[in-house]
Amino acid sequence: MWALLGILWWALVVILPGAATLFLVVRPSKVTVVESLILSLVLGLAVNSVVLVGLTFVGLPFSPLTPGLLLPPSVYLLRRAGKIPTPKGILRLPSISKADKVALLVMLLQAGVVTYYFYGWPIFHRTDSIDPITHSRWVTGILETGGVEWIRGTSYPPGYHMLTALSATALTLSALSALRILAALLMVLEVGVAFYLTRTLTRNLSVSSLASLFLVFVLPSGFLHLTDSGTFPNLYADVLILTTLWLLFRTKFQTPKMPRALTIPLLGIALTLSHASVALFFTVLWVYALTRLQSKKPKLITHLRTAVLLSVGPLAALLVKPTLITRVLYVAEGAISVPENDPNVLYVQSNLPALITLGWMGAISGVAAVAITLLAVAVSLRKRTELGDWMILWFVVGLVLGAVAPDNAVRFSFIMLVPSAILSAQLLGKQIPSLAGSLIKRKDAPHKSRRQGPRRVPPDIILPLVFVILLISLSPFVAWMLSQDLGGNREKQMDVYESMSWIAGEEGDGEIRVISVALPEYAYLPVLFGDFTTKSVYSPHEVVSALCSEEGCDYVAVWSAAPFAQGFRGNPQLRHAFANLNVDVYEFRTQG
Repeated sequence: MWALLGILWWALVVILPGAATLFLVVRPSKVTVVESLILSLVLGLAVNSVVLVGLTFVGLPFSPLTPGLLLPPSVYLLRRAGKIPTPKGILRLPSISKADKVALLVMLLQAGVVTYYFYGWPIFHRTDSIDPITHSRWVTGILETGGVEWIRGTSYPPGYHMLTALSATALTLSALSALRILAALLMVLEVGVAFYLTRTLTRNLSVSSLASLFLVFVLPSGFLHLTDSGTFPNLYADVLILTTLWLLFRTKFQTPKMPRALTIPLLGIALTLSHASVALFFTVLWVYALTRLQSKKPKLITHLRTAVLLSVGPLAALLVKPTLITRVLYVAEGAISVPENDPNVLYVQSNLPALITLGWMGAISGVAAVAITLLAVAVSLRKRTELGDWMILWFVVGLVLGAVAPDNAVRFSFIMLVPSAILSAQLLGKQIPSLAGSLIKRKDAPHKSRRQGPRRVPPDIILPLVFVILLISLSPFVAWMLSQDLGGNREKQMDVYESMSWIAGEEGDGEIRVISVALPEYAYLPVLFGDFTTKSVYSPHEVVSALCSEEGCDYVAVWSAAPFAQGFRGNPQLRHAFANLNVDVYEFRTQG
């Protein structure tokens, strides 16, 4: 019962403020049912992050009830917009457009990918990335202390962590589970927002469908943030950027009158609180605005006014909390090391640093996808469109940053997958079929009087379909998905968690120290169970025993499938205390 009430509370405090913000800027009749729901969720998260961070910063400890302050004004604004249904209207099913059905289908496919991941890795992160552990500790600190001191002291944008704390308390989840589930929701929302952004600018269902499909299967930006690097705030920032672009292009950069214009700087603040990588977005925003110098004066003024209003948010946030700028510099300098075991990446980094980001993109999505992206950039430079200009700038700025800070090229390559997907979709879904269609018509022109043969499949359908099948079949991501032993991964994670629970249930004096052998998952022991110190090694029992004698340890957890696992059973200093299919736990005892 309480879980159901928590879900209902979370939905109310997120969706209603988001819908009110959306309909302040866009008329309700101009958006479809699914479109408004997706954007309301994203905007609701943005509004909640600003309110939670702001009130915590001024001294009000975090509480899941705080977002309730947004409900009265949200209901008032929605009533004025005519979006509070009457009892009779509640019983009437909303009409779903063809675009909505396609968007729901693609989002369902993305939800299937998310389910695939959570089945195989239900508890712990898939890789050894430190990011999920760090974010979990910060969220746990917010839940335990209220977060006032952390918000005031951290240089990290705290928006995602406050939203995770809200989700953890409302849905009764651990900090780690809330982080992953919120990121999974954003991963699904990302393809929906990309679909409607592309649909808004191209008015082409094929292009918008391809853009979202590419983000699911070929250029999986959200999946990599969720499962590889664990850069959940990066994913949140990407979704906010796409939503902001949707609003700007849907309103044609026209700033609404006051007080509706306040929604623009509010979005700027939410972006600033999401992740330091949004500096890339603001760079593109101003470059794009300045490229309008060749436009007519009213259009130039419109773009500059919007850029100024959006930039008010980060400027205000930096004035109140100047330490946020240090995180931007930290990311720009490079915080992610390039793995030393990939000779191709190291060769590119040493000899062609400008191409390091493209090298990572190729490793993620395949050489064919990178080639299509570069071709799309070249074609879009010749056939200029607003969407193409924005995505090219986004792509190029990411490429430049990857060259300047090659140690952080992995992060920039993930970010660049979003514009790559949209540019590739525009090329394959509109420009190539248009060219093919004109060639077919030209070829058939002298034979108009002849009797028509069998009806051809339109090129705007068959060509994108061929390319999609080709790119998906060549995608390293799809090959990786098909090669995973989901059952084995799931069973191992369950066994590791069971062993952790056993250790946590044993009584001990003070902090308990655990050394794990070939079990990197044990880094999550302090996050899940509290007062523990862990160290991960990959060594035989003699080395581990010596380490325990030197540094001290209470337990040794060993992966049963490790090549030297059997040697631990014969070590006199290790008493076999717990075992399941994947994990053996030994209690360390000093000799004599």
